[in-house]
Amino acid sequence: MGNLSDLRPCFRTIAAGMSALIIAVGVARFAFTAMLPEMMADFLNVQSTGILTALNYAGYLAGSFLAIFTYQMRSKVLLMRAALVLCLVSTLILGICRVAIIWQIARFVAGVGSGILMVVASALVFEKIPANAKKIAMGVYFAGAGIAILGSSIIAQMLFSANLSWQRAWLFFCGIGAVLALFSIRGLNSHDATLKKPAKMRSNLLSNALIIAYFLEGIGFVVQASFLPDIVNRIPNLEGFGRYVWFVAGACAIFGPYCATQIAHKMGTLATIVALLFLQSAGILLPVISQNFALNALSGAIYGWTMMGLTALFMSYGAQLFPSHSSAIMGKMTAAYSAGTIIAPLYCAHFFALTGTYDASLLLTALLVGIAGVILIATNFILRRAKCHLSM
Repeated sequence: MGNLSDLRPCFRTIAAGMSALIIAVGVARFAFTAMLPEMMADFLNVQSTGILTALNYAGYLAGSFLAIFTYQMRSKVLLMRAALVLCLVSTLILGICRVAIIWQIARFVAGVGSGILMVVASALVFEKIPANAKKIAMGVYFAGAGIAILGSSIIAQMLFSANLSWQRAWLFFCGIGAVLALFSIRGLNSHDATLKKPAKMRSNLLSNALIIAYFLEGIGFVVQASFLPDIVNRIPNLEGFGRYVWFVAGACAIFGPYCATQIAHKMGTLATIVALLFLQSAGILLPVISQNFALNALSGAIYGWTMMGLTALFMSYGAQLFPSHSSAIMGKMTAAYSAGTIIAPLYCAHFFALTGTYDASLLLTALLVGIAGVILIATNFILRRAKCHLSM
């Protein structure tokens, strides 16, 4: 697997990839969540926010599909640079425009850029890292998503504490993104234009199971990503504590990928993925069964730790199974994941309208995430049994 010392020669590559990931997750996605209360007090409402969120996730799905069909190294680099521009321009628009249809287009475009960056930047980092350091490198790389979530929230609160408007905050985020984009462009480049399109990736039982499981994990991700602060705020005696639980989730997301890869080195990647899925399922249930702040903070910690740990393991495991098709498998998995992120808010809104609580949504989400783990266990059992029969 390698250790942290093996990453020294490729530190620039990992840091450049993390910069792109921070733009994709922080600037183009979660900065919106961090500034939502201020925007809703002045400009947005629940209906418009729902539309913008759905469009952003739809763009993410479209971007991940587009990335599937990019094969050559130079094409990946050019597509990544285009995605960086999309993220920055769409962020700039939010700071200078208040026209609803323009905002809808901008959030969709931001989703496209974010989806492309999640797939292509991850594939570029994976392909440039030595084989003995790939797993630990991806663990460190995906910590960028946790930094993005926590950092966007802290920066937004600092800007609002300084009495900046949300429009100026968007411009500030655009400026941060521009600096990160320049570093990412310099660190992730290639002069290799000789790569040929690889043979078509052949799906198998394990790859299909991974895609289905990651789709279900997308559901597990977005429910708490969208509603965790509000879920906590609606618990009796915990009003106003939602933001602190979200901070805990963001902090744990920073260390989740590295810790997950270390555990995978001991237990095996597939076994670790299954264990984290079951742990995440249990964490989702905590707000349903407890009104205790510590247990709800633990739910946030489990969520933050598992959501990025699972992303790192799913992505690296898929890329290791199909090393010559890393963009293709990452793109398919990300597309499935983003489909889950689109579906989950719909049933959450439906159940909340019926019951006035998130309990039914959390119960269903926990069940679906648990099913993802069962699917992988069953698939592994089938493959082991088939291998046993072949060896007879």
